[in-house]
Amino acid sequence: MVATVVFAGAVVAFQIGKVAVAAMPLRDAFGLGTAALGALGAAIALLGVIASVPAGAAVAALGARRVLLAGLASTLAGAAGAALAGSFAALMTARAIEGLGFLCVVVAGGAAIDRSASGRARGIAYACWSCATPLGIAAAMVAGPHFATWHGLASFAALLAAVALALVAVVVPRDPRAHRRFDARAAVRGGRDVFGEAGPRAAGLMFALYSLMFFALFGFLPFLLGHRLQLDALAAGSMSGAAAAANAIGNLAAGALLARVRPAALVATAGAVMALCACGIFLPAFGAWTTFALCVAFSAVGGLLPATLLASAPLVSSAPARVPLTLGLLLQGSNTGQALGPVVVGVLIQHAGWPAAGAVVVGAGVLLVVGAGALDRALRAQRCATA
Repeated sequence: MVATVVFAGAVVAFQIGKVAVAAMPLRDAFGLGTAALGALGAAIALLGVIASVPAGAAVAALGARRVLLAGLASTLAGAAGAALAGSFAALMTARAIEGLGFLCVVVAGGAAIDRSASGRARGIAYACWSCATPLGIAAAMVAGPHFATWHGLASFAALLAAVALALVAVVVPRDPRAHRRFDARAAVRGGRDVFGEAGPRAAGLMFALYSLMFFALFGFLPFLLGHRLQLDALAAGSMSGAAAAANAIGNLAAGALLARVRPAALVATAGAVMALCACGIFLPAFGAWTTFALCVAFSAVGGLLPATLLASAPLVSSAPARVPLTLGLLLQGSNTGQALGPVVVGVLIQHAGWPAAGAVVVGAGVLLVVGAGALDRALRAQRCATA
């Protein structure tokens, strides 16, 4: 079941990466600047900014399987709509539908992982689950240049969503604890209560900062590598995919390290290293290949963060029933960073150049280091309350 859920997560993440790798064809087809491309890349996250916690409440009420299936169906519909889109407005609408699918799958997938693993296995299962997004993005960046048109790439993405939908329907069991009705008032109350808790709130903020940093770079990495290394679309996409896939190294390492290292220490270390790497990436201080190596390091070390924060969700939740709501709050943070990163960086690149965009990424890394202390205090307080 873990493998199936991870595949479903990679499929919805493929929808993110396909825009990054198709930036130049989309620019030519629709006459877009980098600011508009950033908005297109962020569209998939916009719904998650406001609806992630209600999605967590829906998972708690309806069960992970139902929400997974609904999310993959939405992803399939959005990808098919993107394949048929003939205008920028239609494409943005399709991206919003894909955003609904991404939201449902990521929240429900985390809840399914939490239900399927316990004890020491939970950290490893969450590490595998957190690999889904970088692997999906990497797959899109590698596959994208092999398609002659944007419409062909979007059609392939729809096919992947259909396969994932069928697999989840067969493999993931129903949750016997799930109710048959979604209580909107209870969802609002639960979301308010979880947001009022220091631990989930700190973890959500950490996820927002990480997501802003990651998508600020990877939303434009094929464009950056094509410019710096003078590469064609195929080579730039393949190298961007390799850099994105390196994120899985950090995710898997976090699964092993969490048994011996405090989560806050991993968060602070990753934030500091990502900030240092960003200085070299966005400033024209190094050669082209050194810049690429820094991108790989940025991605690999950054992978420590999502696995650590996802595995911390049950630890900062005040009750097991609130874990889906906490995961929803984490996803809300992730989507906020994912939405802001490409837009802010796209505008800054267009009007002030790459160094200005780098300042935002470095600043987010510094805030991660500072905020790790708040996460540590929240984890200690929750342990004392449990004891």
